[in-house]
Amino acid sequence: MSFSQCARFAILTLAAFLFLAPSAKAIESGGLIFFPTFDSSENEYSSGWFLYEAKPGETVIDFVTLGNTGDDTLSLTVYPVDALTTDDGAFALANKSSKQTDVGSWVRLAKSSIQTPNHSSNERRLLALGDEESASVLERQELLKQTFDWTSNGESLEVVIPPRGRTIIPLLTSVPHGTEIGDHAGGIVAQDQQQSKMGAVSVVKRVGVRMYITIPGQKLEKFAVDEMIQDEDSLALIAQAKITNLGNVRLEPEFFLKRKNIITGEEETFESAVSGATVFPGKTIMLSDKWPKSGFGIYQYEVGVKARSFRFMSVPNPLRSSANKNDQTPGASHLLYHGYYVSVNFAIIAGLVLLTMVFWIAVLFMPRMKPAKLHRRRH
Repeated sequence: MSFSQCARFAILTLAAFLFLAPSAKAIESGGLIFFPTFDSSENEYSSGWFLYEAKPGETVIDFVTLGNTGDDTLSLTVYPVDALTTDDGAFALANKSSKQTDVGSWVRLAKSSIQTPNHSSNERRLLALGDEESASVLERQELLKQTFDWTSNGESLEVVIPPRGRTIIPLLTSVPHGTEIGDHAGGIVAQDQQQSKMGAVSVVKRVGVRMYITIPGQKLEKFAVDEMIQDEDSLALIAQAKITNLGNVRLEPEFFLKRKNIITGEEETFESAVSGATVFPGKTIMLSDKWPKSGFGIYQYEVGVKARSFRFMSVPNPLRSSANKNDQTPGASHLLYHGYYVSVNFAIIAGLVLLTMVFWIAVLFMPRMKPAKLHRRRH
């Protein structure tokens, strides 16, 4: 790997930490705050993520707010990108230089943003929409399309935010005709134009707001399991498998363990200790987990993987007239392998009992040794 490749890897790795957090709260980093301008009390995720349902050919207009809580001016590059997942299923946003083929290519940014001090949500709404509160959804969208000069699809925008200031950027998201039914994901990224140094490596700091778009239609939950690895040691059961999403909705796969104590007959089910993995439609991740050989006794066990889908409800804003409810389903499951194990504490105690039994058997049943007779030598 060349030095430039190592540098890019370090930059992307550092940036990824800002996107992997599972909570949907406003992002804040180094004096920059970044969040959807409109949120909804009906959905806890709406304060940090854009959540839409839109048909192919439809357009969604929304707003993102950038704030500067520091004393220095921030010079930023703002741009849309596709979402991706790491090899182990963690959410991340693509690099600016990557070719955007999904949500990242659908979004356009208004070239003239709205500079505003720290206003309340209602005041921000009035600033964004003017006196058109009584207009219909389509009329408001058409008004804003004509009001702003927009970038090309996927193009970046240079933004300067003064100390203690805020900027609202209108977003125009157009779903292409022919877009496949199901879940699509991307995000809006704000990247600091000022780079820092870590030794000889340049570090770029960026933060992002996720965008989930659901294309309505028949939902298909289907996944395949390949390259399954079964392993164990004296203390744990270990599972690893490659999970491929064959459906059209975002899946959250995880392992599960079922076990039965063949001495007492007690049955138990354990969920995976590792959660939060995501696999997008058509994508593949590697999932791994392990369970301690806990309990007391001899166990028959089964290890499987299940994947649930989760659709967020779309969040109403002044340009969207309705919202759907969050839709979560248990999804399908696959049994991977089964076997037996003896818990460590049971094995130790059973071993001690066995040794004790052997000792007493030896003491009680082994023939006693007769003392040797002494012969006196005659003189």
